[in-house]
Amino acid sequence: MRRLPPTFNCCLLPSNMGKPRKQDFKRKRPQIDLGSLSKKQRKIYRTEKKTKLQGNRSNKDAVEKDHPQKVPEQDIESEEGISSSSSEDEASPYQQLVSTLITPRPAHNTHRDPFLKHFEIELEENVADKLGACPKCQREQVQIAGVGPALQQWPLPELKPTVLPRKDKNLTDAHVRQSLCSNLAEANRKMCNVTSGGLSSFQSGMFSIINNYQDLLYSDRNAETGEKIRLLYCLHALNHVLKTRKRVISHNTKIKQKGQLSVDEDYRDQGLTRPKVLMVLPFRDSAKRVVDMFIQLLNPTDQGFVSNKKRFQSEYSLPAQEEPKKGYKPHDYETTFAGNIDDHFRIGIGVAKKTLKLYTKFYMSDIILASPLGLRTLIGAEGDKERDYDFLSSIELLIIDQADVLMMQNWDHVLHIMRHLHLQPLEAHGVDFSRVRMWTLNGWARFYRQTLVFSGVPVPEVAALFNKHCHNRSGKYQIMRKPTCGSICQIAAQLPQVFHRVESTSITSVPDDRFDFFVKKVFPQHSKSGASQTLIFVPSYFDFVRLRNYFKREEISFLQISEYSKEKTVNTARNLFYHRRLPYLLYTERFHFYKRFA
Repeated sequence: MRRLPPTFNCCLLPSNMGKPRKQDFKRKRPQIDLGSLSKKQRKIYRTEKKTKLQGNRSNKDAVEKDHPQKVPEQDIESEEGISSSSSEDEASPYQQLVSTLITPRPAHNTHRDPFLKHFEIELEENVADKLGACPKCQREQVQIAGVGPALQQWPLPELKPTVLPRKDKNLTDAHVRQSLCSNLAEANRKMCNVTSGGLSSFQSGMFSIINNYQDLLYSDRNAETGEKIRLLYCLHALNHVLKTRKRVISHNTKIKQKGQLSVDEDYRDQGLTRPKVLMVLPFRDSAKRVVDMFIQLLNPTDQGFVSNKKRFQSEYSLPAQEEPKKGYKPHDYETTFAGNIDDHFRIGIGVAKKTLKLYTKFYMSDIILASPLGLRTLIGAEGDKERDYDFLSSIELLIIDQADVLMMQNWDHVLHIMRHLHLQPLEAHGVDFSRVRMWTLNGWARFYRQTLVFSGVPVPEVAALFNKHCHNRSGKYQIMRKPTCGSICQIAAQLPQVFHRVESTSITSVPDDRFDFFVKKVFPQHSKSGASQTLIFVPSYFDFVRLRNYFKREEISFLQISEYSKEKTVNTARNLFYHRRLPYLLYTERFHFYKRFA
């Protein structure tokens, strides 16, 4: 007899070992999570289970009455089996429910979801310390399909994006909510006159950056692209809010099923306060356009799901007694100042699945629409008795639209808002600290905030805000303006143009050096030449006051028009200057922006 190798152990096996047992052939009942079902679906499920239970009992009694001998055990009916109450031709509501729940869905890689990739990955402490030191960003010029050249920036070498933003033809592949995708084509056609059935090439290129939660500065906004851009950031804001809401509700259900709150980090899905999206807009009409876009994307057919809509329409539409504008105005002016141009407003918005709640309290809101002046009066200044800025502590998405218009209002208000973002709240406001994300508690919220800035012209103040106050861990993009032909060569009258270079030792002394250069070199040479009817265009109101005081002190005859001048004063000054009564007219940029006299 051949011996077995020493590594084997000889043992006796039972005779039935390896034979399949009867219960192995039974199909397992699919597990259905009742917490994930709606109220109507739970009712269908429970009704069917009750019907099955009653049917099983009646069948068992009939079998025992006719056949008293032992009956072989029957296979347990699976969840997807045909119900006895349903017909063979038409599926019952229960069958439709089960088929919906057990139908295999296409593989969806959650790690590719930009929302989870950006907010659910926590920074290492040493990386956060480096970001806190505000390092100089590394730059590289890239090409964005449909948009053009852009300047890609990242703060640290280890945070450099490895893949450029890509355009997804199907927005569901870009992890956009299906309810928004289904209404997007109609909203884009109605609000933006885009008839391609989806996003245009320009919109797809821009959305590839926005949806990737990277900061964006776009300085070529105009009347043609304005509404297209508005659609993009409204779509992104709703997608962000709905994803956050779904995650919170899912965690609430899991915690409720366990019967107690858990301190597990998997359930950390909130900030210190509820508001997550802040949109800084110049006029009430801009806010009205945003809300109309929200309605088209959420539920365009059923308008009854918007609360306080009549009040909103009355307060944010153009007043009936508004006087018509006088004289011809260019197209860009008519587009900018269409509708209600009141610049003092703020409104909170709550978002549900297909519901939009207007005029909600800030600490019960998901989205805040406000003008810089509206927020400044609420935030207050240092030393004020009544101040409130806690609602800015957990902003995850900041959108500044029409920044060039905000420059003409008061840019200091915008900077004041930026300085009050992500400060430690003075009150708890009912927050559950066991659900607050760790990077929020660590004070790293500014590294996770996405900032989108849209402007009609590139100005240093907007670029400085983008470089100084935007520290996104995912990097940022600055779209470069395409070169265009100037219009100065189209002027019929030949006018000499002279450019002067003003030397300055520091950035703080630029206003003084520029004023001294004007009053000592430029103005004396102009006066000696005997030139008359001179219009002095002053961009800053502070320089206007300084120059006006100099003219009065030197007893120089002049006229003045500023944004604070009354209509009678403006008409008088224009008439005198036109008829050559006085040689000089001081004219501010802000007045020209709002009045645009030709």
